[in-house]
Amino acid sequence: MQTRQLSLLLGLWISAIAACSSPSSPPISNLGTAGQTATGAAGAGTAGAATGAAGAATGSAGMTGTGAGAGGADGTAGAGTAGAGTAGAGTAGTAGATGTAGGSSMSGMSAGCGKTLPTLAVPGTFSELASQPMPNGAAGFSTAPSMMVPCNAADDTADSYPPCTNGMKKRGFFVYVKAGFDNTKPSKVIYEAAGCDESSAAQGGKAGYQYQTADGTSPQQVIQVGMEYSRKNQCYDNTNPKSNDFPFFGMLHKYIEDNFCVDTTKEYWSGYSSGAWVGNQMTCAYPDVLHAALFATGSEPMMQPPCVSGKPVTGLFLHDKLDNYNTYDSMIPGCTRLLKQNGCTVTTCDPTSTTTTTAVPVTSGLGTPQSMNCVKFNGCPTNGQVTFCTTQLNTGDMQAHYIGQDSWVTKLFWDFISKN
Repeated sequence: MQTRQLSLLLGLWISAIAACSSPSSPPISNLGTAGQTATGAAGAGTAGAATGAAGAATGSAGMTGTGAGAGGADGTAGAGTAGAGTAGAGTAGTAGATGTAGGSSMSGMSAGCGKTLPTLAVPGTFSELASQPMPNGAAGFSTAPSMMVPCNAADDTADSYPPCTNGMKKRGFFVYVKAGFDNTKPSKVIYEAAGCDESSAAQGGKAGYQYQTADGTSPQQVIQVGMEYSRKNQCYDNTNPKSNDFPFFGMLHKYIEDNFCVDTTKEYWSGYSSGAWVGNQMTCAYPDVLHAALFATGSEPMMQPPCVSGKPVTGLFLHDKLDNYNTYDSMIPGCTRLLKQNGCTVTTCDPTSTTTTTAVPVTSGLGTPQSMNCVKFNGCPTNGQVTFCTTQLNTGDMQAHYIGQDSWVTKLFWDFISKN
């Protein structure tokens, strides 16, 4: 009788210790809704005739989060209850395993991994997966359905476009993936926004830097996603703190993650001029989505929505000191904000300082101007490095605004993306 009681107490003590164990490290969270916390079912000891059966308990996995929101929470460990034999001594039940957290896995694989590519996505071409109407009311670039984005007409300016009709806007975007794209392999994503004044409103979606010409035979797979314009004058609504580009991007990145195999730890923003203004808006509003952002000229908008804190974004700023369209000084506030947002110890953006920056050598063979100088700001976290490259092109306003400079800018940006 004493032996049976001692064995039972020992089993309960072992089970209690095991049930208190926790996972060694939490998984990377994505922008999905928090996963439901799963509680492991208690182990039920079966009465033994001579020896009680072990209690069976395994913690259930937490559900994967979906939609917009924070990453899923950890599942609660299941606690196995010791089996207590009535005739014999029950063997202690095994503690339930800790439930898996909701959200994306440690590898950063998105929900689209393994899926068949969307029908309209044709590898090797810029494919319009969603079409929006032209500012004059004409039909969009293609017959693709629009992405219906919620809107509030009161948030629009006189130039905002498309119109907000019955609480919705028809938005469009293009996607480019290489021929032979493998949708089981987690890939980097580059969200692109071009400068103003392309030949049509839809062209803004495929007029970003042509990274497919720079990656060559790189083993890295990249998904290029081009946003179509959001202002009537073939531009983005980049000075509006309530621009529809904010909810649009929230839906857009979720669509890409759900339909393409995305490495959710490697999502980038690439913007030129007006697109760089939008990039400053997105590093403020979506630092929890973007790993890095690259800005060619552009400015920091005078008004921003409340920025998300505690989520560093690696940044590369490129600006010519003689740019008269978007002046060099107008981008300094965007760099300063990112330094502060990233938690850098240096919080003043001065690319000319030799005490707060460290020189960064430019990769040879990219065709960059001789006047280019790149520095990295000191005291930034490893996942929030901020680099600023300057040029001084004395060949006129257009060149100083990087018009006609796509070749070397594309190579410079691709070099940065491939290494970060």
